[in-house]
Amino acid sequence: KLYRRFDSLVDDIFMTGNCSKAVPGLGHNEYYPCISKYTDFGYAITGVVEPTSSPSLPLSLSVDSFCEPDFPWSQESPIQLTGTVTIQHLEQGRQYAILRWDDYRRVPIDGNYLASDYDRKYIFTATG
Repeated sequence: KLYRRFDSLVDDIFMTGNCSKAVPGLGHNEYYPCISKYTDFGYAITGVVEPTSSPSLPLSLSVDSFCEPDFPWSQESPIQLTGTVTIQHLEQGRQYAILRWDDYRRVPIDGNYLASDYDRKYIFTATG
């Protein structure tokens, strides 16, 4: 079986459920992603609602570390991460906005993102 039901992927912050079956190393944990049952970030199962007049562009965020030292059971302090945002299909000279919501329940379901109750807005003009 090359898939798992999404409702079988959740775990608590101590990773004693689904994630307790994961083993160290690459290539072993594809069937055991650790998805918190309390807060979830970055998953779009069926996609987002897009306005037809100005659809969103594909965006990805990569960070410079895969470590998460501030788990509740560790004594390590949080670390500073550096992120790199990559956006596809930008047009030079055109202005864009990146929005962030701190609560998934405030992300609009009608595609009217700019008029929504977002927490942060970063405006930029695409160059070269």
